[in-house]
Amino acid sequence: MIAGILQATTLPFIVAATQIGLQLGVVSRASGAALVAAGLLSVVICPALGIALLHRDHPETAAGALPTPAMPVLTAEDRAL
Repeated sequence: MIAGILQATTLPFIVAATQIGLQLGVVSRASGAALVAAGLLSVVICPALGIALLHRDHPETAAGALPTPAMPVLTAEDRAL
């Protein structure tokens, strides 16, 4: 479940689909703006929610111990390179 929440940030797809809908005339400008705004909220909320759920399930992990884009996970094979 946590992985699904962390992967629920698909803003480029929402923006592209909204743009196509606008060009085809099946989505109004107001609906398109609402879709993009909802997608933007999911990009902000879902990763934070996933990390909060991860900490709830594993309270022994420290806040700084989780890998982030600035701190990637390095395996033994990576270090050997």
